[in-house]
Amino acid sequence: MAFRARWSDYRLEAWGSIFWSQFGNTAWNHHHLGEFVGCEDYVGNFDGDNPFLINRGVQATPTISGTYALPEPSTEYIRFTEYPPTVCSTWPGSQPTAYYPDPNTADVNEAAWEILAESNPSVADINVPQAIGELKDLPSLVKGYGDTLLQSAATAYLSWRWCIKPMISDFQKLWNFAETATKQLAMLKKLKEGHVMRRTVQLLSDDHSAETPNTYINTQGVWVMGTKVEKFTRKRWGTVQWGLDPDSPVFDMDEMELIRFNRALLTGINSYGALAATWELLPWSWLVDWFSNVGDMINATNNQIGMTATRMCLMQTTTSQTSFKEVDDLPDGLSWTGTSGSFDVNWQWTRKWRSLCAPVVPFPLPKMPVFNYRHWSILASLAALRGAKPKVIWRNWRKKKPRRRR
Repeated sequence: MAFRARWSDYRLEAWGSIFWSQFGNTAWNHHHLGEFVGCEDYVGNFDGDNPFLINRGVQATPTISGTYALPEPSTEYIRFTEYPPTVCSTWPGSQPTAYYPDPNTADVNEAAWEILAESNPSVADINVPQAIGELKDLPSLVKGYGDTLLQSAATAYLSWRWCIKPMISDFQKLWNFAETATKQLAMLKKLKEGHVMRRTVQLLSDDHSAETPNTYINTQGVWVMGTKVEKFTRKRWGTVQWGLDPDSPVFDMDEMELIRFNRALLTGINSYGALAATWELLPWSWLVDWFSNVGDMINATNNQIGMTATRMCLMQTTTSQTSFKEVDDLPDGLSWTGTSGSFDVNWQWTRKWRSLCAPVVPFPLPKMPVFNYRHWSILASLAALRGAKPKVIWRNWRKKKPRRRR
């Protein structure tokens, strides 16, 4: 297996000029139009999941053409001939790694646990013990904790997040249970025949944008400014191949035993289903999972079927796009040329990254999560309910009449 790196530059170099009649001289500037591609991969390892990296950049820049007459009483002028703006003479567009770097070792380890947990055929489709335990907590979540608007809103959000929404999901899975059981049973039969299954897990998809006002676009001949806009996107997913172990209990099961075994798997009525339900029902276990991957580890190590995961890969595609908006108008006699007649998108980058992954650390790694809207909503709701209780207690205490002394 040999490593190779290939780079191809398909961009065309174009030149433009500015002529100052006052000085009788000409200034030249150049820019590029087209595509730039770089690829790093391995040769001769056809049976392996080779690490892979590709960078693709597209540069499309406008130019300025026309004649700009200096204010009277001057009779001088400046002539632009397909002149590229100063900002376009190089390739300053940010690459995707400026905001979304490639996954590091900790990211790969965490993703590996999540890929195994989400793709594991032994994990229950609907965990019945956990659903029953959540029903037990339904009254305490639905009832109100106070009479203020803030308390009511917090209670409603937590009830939706931890009670109503999971119940809706469970009902949907129960509705499709017969179809899911049929597909799972067919998969188990194929695995008994020696087939392997490949599953894909979507890990995350997000985006980010930033604006930089008063960015200079051109400073030669005429001054032009605009708001620089940078947009970044990221998609991360993983794939893994599952196959039966030689000592899997599935090989010794007849038709009826396999059907009963399949139902127990899908409903979580087994030892690992009880373990997963116990963890999920523990107080504040959801908060622990924010800072570790205990829940993923429990699902990933579930091996009721007796299978081995191989050829696990982590993939990530990131993009960046640099453009300008609110661009200053050009003086009379000048216009943007070379694209669609206006100052459009300048630089685009696409980065595709792939690597082998595996849970190299056999225990949960602590992490500091990036809190999103969902995290902050839960914490704010809990804080609202927690902070409101002392006031309610104080108000109720004041309503009580003092006892008379005899």
